[in-house]
Amino acid sequence: MAKPSFLLFILTFITSIVSAQTIWYSSPDEEDTRVSNYEIIGKLNGKFIIYKNSRNQGYFNIYNMEMKVESKKPIPYLPSEIISTSFIVYNDGFQMFYQYQKKNILHLVRLKFNTNAEPLEDATEIDTAIVESAVTESKAFKVLVSENKKQIMSFLLTKKDKVSYSYKSKLFNKEGTIQHSSNGSIKTNGKNDFFSELTVDNDGNLIALWETGTNNNDNISSVTLIKKNANADSINYSPVEFNNKYLDDVKLKVDNMNHHYLVTSFYSKQKRGNVDGLFFHLCDANTLKLISSTVASFTEDTRNDARGEHGLKDAFNDYYLKNIVFNQTGGFLIISESESVSNKNRDMYNRWDYMNNSLYTNSFAYSYDPFYSPYYNSRSQVSRYMADNIVLFSYDEKGGINWSNTIRKTQYDDLNNHTVSYAMVNTGEELHFLYNLHERNSLLLNKTTLSTEGKLLYNNSPMRGLGLGYDFLPRLSKQVGKKQLIIPCLYGNITCFAKIEF
Repeated sequence: MAKPSFLLFILTFITSIVSAQTIWYSSPDEEDTRVSNYEIIGKLNGKFIIYKNSRNQGYFNIYNMEMKVESKKPIPYLPSEIISTSFIVYNDGFQMFYQYQKKNILHLVRLKFNTNAEPLEDATEIDTAIVESAVTESKAFKVLVSENKKQIMSFLLTKKDKVSYSYKSKLFNKEGTIQHSSNGSIKTNGKNDFFSELTVDNDGNLIALWETGTNNNDNISSVTLIKKNANADSINYSPVEFNNKYLDDVKLKVDNMNHHYLVTSFYSKQKRGNVDGLFFHLCDANTLKLISSTVASFTEDTRNDARGEHGLKDAFNDYYLKNIVFNQTGGFLIISESESVSNKNRDMYNRWDYMNNSLYTNSFAYSYDPFYSPYYNSRSQVSRYMADNIVLFSYDEKGGINWSNTIRKTQYDDLNNHTVSYAMVNTGEELHFLYNLHERNSLLLNKTTLSTEGKLLYNNSPMRGLGLGYDFLPRLSKQVGKKQLIIPCLYGNITCFAKIEF
């Protein structure tokens, strides 16, 4: 750990008393006050690579195992103004995809780098599209990557009229060879329809959800699972039946181990009603044939454990689905978190205001008539961002409950949502949850560990000897090894990074 000044003393690393863990910090750099965005790429050749963009200049910072900067490498060929970036990391290097607009042409470009963040070839244009106006990230190409990173797809959806969309896709292998290209159209029912949860499975198949909201944009009235096979141009449609229930916060997860697709959501028994439980639709990945459809109502004990300051009936009204983890037998772990926002007038923004979206994730739906989202509206008043308990559910393949547990926490931030919510590290044997808690006038990073049997270990245990003056941003962290996490933090108004080893 480097010293930012003579007067500041910070430990190079600290070891937690409650469990084995070590933390290293990067040195605060005045240059990083001007960093407009960054992305943690990963660990390569024993070094950690982080992409940064300052004043429209992109570069890589290379950190050693003690989080000291070894080199800063500008990125060649990068336009001054880019719309979005994404990265795919392999053992022998990584790929960078970026988009930019020149006049009325949208460009998607790929760059390949070795383990030292040195370019291996000239920039390669992957695809282009003619656009009518300035493009934002939500309307640009999507770069979809399979879990095994062997299948990469560029996908663009464009609205043609009130009910019709056109799409184009290109499927690549990790070497960059085109496997298949498609162009087609999708006809919807109207302005309340949107597409979400686009993903690619390990076989190169495109899967997504086609959802329809009600006229008042308060619940999901229909859900259809759509699939385009890797080498096909046509799309298969499979309606998801939920028998007069009202869904919200619908998620799609691919189980590549067992070749399943899981559609899950909180549900209510009436429009804008209290959340009553979880809905599951599990189907075969090859045929889309239904394996099980389950409605799991929350028990009184579960509600009481999760409710915080809510009553029993509305205990889950502020919860959103955050993570889904599959096991080898086809069962799965559902991780949900309570989120809410209030302003100085004490107005609370509930889940109906944030139609089908978590408050603190930048997930977006393909729609030119979007439902209300916190990112579509600016607020002049001061808002308080809150994230409270985490509730975990373990289910078997048929949607039967194995166990549930609750990590109790209370978090708030009056500036933005960066310090609230949590980071998760999956070591295979345990899940580690890291989150900030207020103690006197400081934010302390705490840890709770979940065993495979559902037991909570070291619950709400502060990580000892944390560096003075550092505020962690756990929601923006990235796991870079089996037991390693890179987590952004702020030292004053300077962005720096910490490495945590478990």
